[in-house]
Amino acid sequence: LEKIKTLVYQKDTKKVQIRGERGKVDRKTRDMELSGRVVIVNDDGSSLLTDYIKWDAQKREMHSPDPVTIKDGKMEVKGKGMVTYMDRGILILKKDVEAVIKQW
Repeated sequence: LEKIKTLVYQKDTKKVQIRGERGKVDRKTRDMELSGRVVIVNDDGSSLLTDYIKWDAQKREMHSPDPVTIKDGKMEVKGKGMVTYMDRGILILKKDVEAVIKQW
């Protein structure tokens, strides 16, 4: 599939919009893999950018082995490798983490 766009809901009903250039979706499990300029945008306007993401629908987790950039109005955080636990609201960058905080 090309030009994928979908919504994932967090436990507290906040929406997370996920877009990617290409992707595969398993219609039975609802798992998906997106690649090529993957952009994830939260309701609060913060965003995550990477080149690949895998969504595990049953566990409600997102994984990426690739470089990841997280941005909001005052902060930019970069790292390599990521796991997000949607229902717990936790995102972990696995290594090479750098952060720039504006207006400290």
